Amino acid sequence: MKFTTLSLAAAVASFANAEYHRCAVEQPAEAQVSALAEAARIGAANQEISRIAARNIPVYVHVVTTSAKQGRYSQTMINNQIATMNDAYSGMGITFQLKSTDFTVNSQWAAADLGSTAERNMKAALKKGRYSELDLYFATDIPGGTLGW
Repeated sequence: MKFTTLSLAAAVASFANAEYHRCAVEQPAEAQVSALAEAARIGAANQEISRIAARNIPVYVHVVTTSAKQGRYSQTMINNQIATMNDAYSGMGITFQLKSTDFTVNSQWAAADLGSTAERNMKAALKKGRYSELDLYFATDIPGGTLGW
């Protein structure tokens, strides 16, 4: 539980002051940010618990784009993202292993809004990993400044 709370707190802290959504998650209320910051402080004192939960997480990346924006995301960019994730979580004993990347041209999916039918259809069609693995979706035209899910 402390591992999950610590991870969530770190994510919230890094994005709390952002002017746009980097993930498809609404900005948390100030009370939630404070509670998560406290949980992170407590979790940092118990980092050994995080190390016990160390694991390698397989990652499947799905890039969805329109014809006009095809090529906007390269394999090098995806590899760099995985390296950044590995750097960010290395202290907790978590590593991410890229299993595959696919590139799909679909204008409706590329502009799918959070919770839309298009988003659900895209994820149902593209999902590769099991629920214990990570599927990342990057789309070129999501409304509201969101980069992906």
